[in-house]
Amino acid sequence: MGPAQFIASTWSIYDDKVASIVGTTANPWNIRHAFLASGLLLKANGALSNESKAAAMYYCGGNYGRSECRSYANSVLRYASQYEADIKAIGG
Repeated sequence: MGPAQFIASTWSIYDDKVASIVGTTANPWNIRHAFLASGLLLKANGALSNESKAAAMYYCGGNYGRSECRSYANSVLRYASQYEADIKAIGG
């Protein structure tokens, strides 16, 4: 559902948390709500200590150890690294 592509069961874990932060009913189709929930999910998956595992879990859930999940995670981290480099290059 929505721009972050939550499945309903995962969204239901985060909708109340998002609502308490934004002060209104959470909506998975609202881009701000969706990516706030994504951030909460990534943090819950350990993004602060293991970004690769968190990205793989976001994509594959409990099956995050599969090769296609690790490949996805590596791709995400490459994009993130390039974004960081681009921001530094423009003085941000």
